[in-house]
Amino acid sequence: MKKLYLSGLIILFLMSNLVVAQHINGLNVTSGNSGYTIDFSLPEYSFQRVDLEQGEFTKLILPDYGTTTDIGYPALPQISFNLSITSNDDVKNISVSNLLSSIEILQSPVYPFQEPWPRNKPLKERPFSFNTKYYSSTGDPNAPLYKISEPYVIGGVKGVTITIYPFAFNPVAKQLKVVKHATFTIELQKPVERVNGLSDSYNLFLKSFFQDYKAGSSKSLRNYLIITAPEYEAGLAPFIAHKNGLGYNITLVTTTVTGTTTTAIKTYIQNLYANPTTKPEFILLVGDTDKIPAWTGSGTGSPRTDLNYVLLEGTDYYADAFIGRFSIASPSQLQNAINKTIYMENYIGTFEKKNVYMASEDNYSITEGTHNFVIDNYFQPSGYSALKLYTHTYNATTQQLVNALNANQVFAIYSGHGAETYWADGPVLNQSQVNALTNTVFPFVYSFSCITGSYHIAESFGETWLRAATGGVTFYGSSVNSYWDEDDILERRIFKSMYDEGISKVTPMFDRGKYLMVQHFGGSVTSGSMMLRYLEMYNLMGDPSIETKKVIPPDTTPPDPVTNLAVTSPTSNSLTLTWTAPYDSTFGGIAAYDIRYSTSAINDGNFNTAPRVVLPMQSDSAGTPKSLEIDSLAFSTQYYFAIKALDLWGNTSPISNIATASTWGAPQILVTPNAINKQVPSGVVVTDTIRINNVSPHNSTLDYSVVMENNNYPNKIQFRIIPLANNTENSEVDKDYPVTTGGQSIEGLGGPDAFGYQWIDSDELQGPVYEWNDIAATGTPVTNWIATGTFGATDEGYSGPYNLGFNFKFYGQVKTQFYLSSNGFISFAPITANAFSNASIPTAGVPNEIICPFWDDLDAKSPGTVHYKQDGNKIIIQWTNYQRYSGTSSYTWQVHLYSSGKILVYYNTMTGTINSATIGIENSTGTVGLQVAKDANYIKNNLALKISADPEWVLTNSPLAGTLHNGNTAAIEMTFKSEDFPLGTYSMDIVVNNNSGTPVVTVPLTMVIAPIPVELTSFTVEPVKDNVLLTWTTATETNNSGFSIERKNVSADTWTQVSFIDGKGTTTEATSYTFTDKNLKAGSYEYRLKQIDFDGTFSYSSVVKIDLDIPANYVLEQNYPNPFNPSTTIKFGLPADSQVKINIFNSIGEKVAELINSKMTAGYHTVNFDASNLTSGIYFYQIKADNFESIKKMMLIK
Repeated sequence: MKKLYLSGLIILFLMSNLVVAQHINGLNVTSGNSGYTIDFSLPEYSFQRVDLEQGEFTKLILPDYGTTTDIGYPALPQISFNLSITSNDDVKNISVSNLLSSIEILQSPVYPFQEPWPRNKPLKERPFSFNTKYYSSTGDPNAPLYKISEPYVIGGVKGVTITIYPFAFNPVAKQLKVVKHATFTIELQKPVERVNGLSDSYNLFLKSFFQDYKAGSSKSLRNYLIITAPEYEAGLAPFIAHKNGLGYNITLVTTTVTGTTTTAIKTYIQNLYANPTTKPEFILLVGDTDKIPAWTGSGTGSPRTDLNYVLLEGTDYYADAFIGRFSIASPSQLQNAINKTIYMENYIGTFEKKNVYMASEDNYSITEGTHNFVIDNYFQPSGYSALKLYTHTYNATTQQLVNALNANQVFAIYSGHGAETYWADGPVLNQSQVNALTNTVFPFVYSFSCITGSYHIAESFGETWLRAATGGVTFYGSSVNSYWDEDDILERRIFKSMYDEGISKVTPMFDRGKYLMVQHFGGSVTSGSMMLRYLEMYNLMGDPSIETKKVIPPDTTPPDPVTNLAVTSPTSNSLTLTWTAPYDSTFGGIAAYDIRYSTSAINDGNFNTAPRVVLPMQSDSAGTPKSLEIDSLAFSTQYYFAIKALDLWGNTSPISNIATASTWGAPQILVTPNAINKQVPSGVVVTDTIRINNVSPHNSTLDYSVVMENNNYPNKIQFRIIPLANNTENSEVDKDYPVTTGGQSIEGLGGPDAFGYQWIDSDELQGPVYEWNDIAATGTPVTNWIATGTFGATDEGYSGPYNLGFNFKFYGQVKTQFYLSSNGFISFAPITANAFSNASIPTAGVPNEIICPFWDDLDAKSPGTVHYKQDGNKIIIQWTNYQRYSGTSSYTWQVHLYSSGKILVYYNTMTGTINSATIGIENSTGTVGLQVAKDANYIKNNLALKISADPEWVLTNSPLAGTLHNGNTAAIEMTFKSEDFPLGTYSMDIVVNNNSGTPVVTVPLTMVIAPIPVELTSFTVEPVKDNVLLTWTTATETNNSGFSIERKNVSADTWTQVSFIDGKGTTTEATSYTFTDKNLKAGSYEYRLKQIDFDGTFSYSSVVKIDLDIPANYVLEQNYPNPFNPSTTIKFGLPADSQVKINIFNSIGEKVAELINSKMTAGYHTVNFDASNLTSGIYFYQIKADNFESIKKMMLIK
């Protein structure tokens, strides 16, 4: 790794507009000690009549406001905005006051929100969404006035999104309720604090993102991380020198250091991010996806994305750094990208301001309308000319577009249909035409269209723009299909962020546009959502830090000196400087500070030889309070500090006053306990706590970070057996004349791969046990196959997505859905190409991100079937009587996917060819995989195969780093999970790195998973009139004496034993039990099982609750037994408290007995009739209860 430090500061530019918080019309946000006050006044709005064949509708028009997004429901304006909160705080309460609302009567119903429609389909084909049931109702009387999101973290700052819904619509009455004014008081548990420790440039971005954002002291520099394939390292020297001169601290590292997998690279970035001194603000990936792989996103459609590399804090989907990619495939292409970047960044302020806008024929009202809005509101007022090459309105041609690009545009903005290698209309432009351009100004290209940013293929259209010697300097395009309405809002918001909010660097500008688009559509980003798709699918080809505008004349006047430099907030290893920005005549004020420190006095003569800290990217007017923490200092040491201020053009002020202070003494660490040992039954979760204490007797601060190392567990393979890849893929392979090659397999066990997956089968002593749980009759059938090419869908196709029902980690990524290929493998992304030719694992060619129990040229034709079934903590997928494309022999097998990440395959009956398949797993980029066998005689009947990685048996959600003053303690809560892991001993080290005299403290963790005496798999209760039927099942039993059945009324405190059921002692077979608790009164009851071993030890099941209801009607049931001798039971039900009489009559109508004559409560009742003194014969029993009367016959036989 090369660490390149700034040797001389040359500030060349400053944003022409200062970044300000997003201004929202009608919203005033103020913060105080207890939270925020939001004063909301609804801006002026208007109505637009919409006439459709479905009828007349009213659209509500409120500029800059978003919309509700329930498809088919009224599209009502809403406003979303973001608030920052303290990192360890949360919203305590929200109250609303000063509410002022009114009612308006509309002439027609509010226009409904329409489903998102992809650009690869004509908009005219979109069906009209209209929820008839809702529009026939009075609306939702409980519709909320506001909504608050779950907390998230962006760049180290915690925040929440607030959405206000000022409109509610009653469809039947055509009434529109309008909230004109409201005051929202948001109570926090802690005051809103200034955010410290971020770079000033990132604070500028956060000022636009959050309302009323308050930046505190700056700590880190403008760090720029470059990760490159080794072959491009030398060629980056000019780019690094250029960025160095602009005030960036460059860290250059190759993939030989970071690793070549997505997980490894992100881990490297994460480690830098965790350290404030190395935390990157900008990240550039250098190389195509075969060198630095892309991620498969979690948004709808699973876009390829680089976003995941910068999801570094929290569980949200907001980027914590700005990322771009020089997606090049040769050193010459890298040189082209660098040349264009340096040229545009150096001379952006000198070019003629002119842009070209391209729009398609399809849906031209949106594409042209959006361009016109951006031109009229943003670019034209800033002096840019606009060349409108609209296919519909101006009949624009490809030649006109080529001529325009050769005439040197600054921005080239396209909206229309697209393909992986060209713009499809508006007008058409392909890769050859881009490569032939002769422009000398290289535009910022924005492609609002489908798949032009598919950088995971060999060369996408976006990559061509970057790689060409001419072309563009940056390209933003989507890796999957984009959508009409969403692209419209995104384009508007990107340039709103540029002009209204002053963000002019290309990636911060685009990221901010994405976030504004999210706010427009309700402010929510969740896994599998359209909004996450949009955050993921648009990726930058180019330098993320490049400026898109700059117009400032130079001057030669230096700033005034800093006169009030002071030192505050000492710690053991840091001191914080404070000062006030001096005056400078340049627009934007002070641009940077050159800070020096030393253990001896500093003066003007030795200033340049003292250690240096540069604080770039400032924009300080005179009087702006400033602060900066200087860290990595020695304990108990006096330091001297001095500052010189610099303006935009590098003019330097005289030296400041000299400030001095001393650091505190060394901390002393105490970690307790010194070891943790847990014995945990299988399937149980327990917790424990490690405490980190700073016990020094003097002022000190303990900085600590916690890592987990040395994970060991039962059956861990300590060696690697990996077959070498022998890829037999061939584009000329014919399905009907397949090529047969010899393959390879390893007996018994193998791995691990680079991620840690390993495999073992049932032929090994410690391998899995073969079992078969047939789900062909109980599972859900897979029937909807989608063709991946010209062959039939059951032959070459896929089905899905299907929900897993739990989070399943695969190569470190959480999966919630899966797809099935007709060729016998599972995928976690849609399958985009035919896959009849099985390949070696891993290989970069599609398909990737797959689980292959039996990948061959198969066919989902009859009689073959596929079923899936969720079963507790696993999902079962079963192929039954499945056949090859060219044969009739059948194959039956299953795959079990467990929530723990474990994969089990069971081969039941495999009667056909078995030596032409691939078995194994592969990650999303095809760079890491575990191959069990390929084209080899490995599979056999009744074989079990297990694939698993290191089990995550211990987890923590506690912060893993922090600072403790002397006398304070931090608690790290550890969660031990046994799940379905193998029995045995698990161990790991908790390593506490710190700045004390004992810099590393290790706490060993041990968990022993012991067998469960009785594994209860289900326990249910159900009402049967006045009885309760209890049913429970065990998977295994060990020394089980039996079950005491206990019951209590929910209002009671004590349990009563109802009965005891004998157990099965010791058995490995599943056992079912039932018991009926009879003749209960109506009421609410709770039941539990007390499982008792032969040695007297016992444990309780979970408690189940049941309600016994009173009968709905009067009822008299047939006596039982009948015939009887000499007694029988009569049962009756009362829906209410009643006066009840039950009498017995003989066959001639004489009353022979009276059983009941009293007031009785509602519910089921029984009475016994003893006929010992009566003779054999027919008798009748009659009930009278209030107005109810019934009589039934019974027979006495002696």
